[in-house]
Amino acid sequence: MELLLEAILRPLFTVFMFVIWDILFLVVAFSLGRVFLLSVTFGRYPRAEHLDKHKERISVVGMFLIFGVWVALAVYNNYFS
Repeated sequence: MELLLEAILRPLFTVFMFVIWDILFLVVAFSLGRVFLLSVTFGRYPRAEHLDKHKERISVVGMFLIFGVWVALAVYNNYFS
C-alpha cells in the first residue's frame, strides 16, 4: 500500500514543485528583477531584445532582491525588538 501511495504522490509532488518553481522564479523574480534593473539603469537595461537572452540573470537579480529585503527585515526586527 505504501509503495502504491508513493508511486502516485511522487510524480504529483514533482509537478507541484515544478509549477511552484516556475511561478516563483520565472514570474515573480523576473518581474521584480526587471523593474529593479530598469529603475537602476534609468530604462537602459533590459530592453526588449535582452529579455529572452538574459531572463535567468534578470530572475537572479529579482531573487537577490527578495533575499535582501528578507534579510533586512530579519535584522531590523531582531535589532529593534
